Amino acid sequence: MAPDYCFRAMTAPDLPLIRRWLALPHVLEWWGNPEEQYGLVSGDLNEPAMDQFIVSTAGDPLGYLQCYDLSKWNAGFGAQPQGTPVSTCSSVSQA
Repeated sequence: MAPDYCFRAMTAPDLPLIRRWLALPHVLEWWGNPEEQYGLVSGDLNEPAMDQFIVSTAGDPLGYLQCYDLSKWNAGFGAQPQGTPVSTCSSVSQA
């Protein structure tokens, strides 16, 4: 049976976990400079146009998910229809 996944809103107490995850080699490969990315992620914590989640299974956090409307942060995605959402997810599971 597939495990149940929980998506809960990220909060300020999750920031140390995010900082640790961003420094992991397999996350660093995709996200780049951990300090720069931490500044961006933590800076968006109270951004109303950005939804951020911690993904877990069996109570164990395993990833970070962010969702936002491309009209807010469109750099690098090219022209998109108004209202096009984007999600990025990083799994940090060590399994």
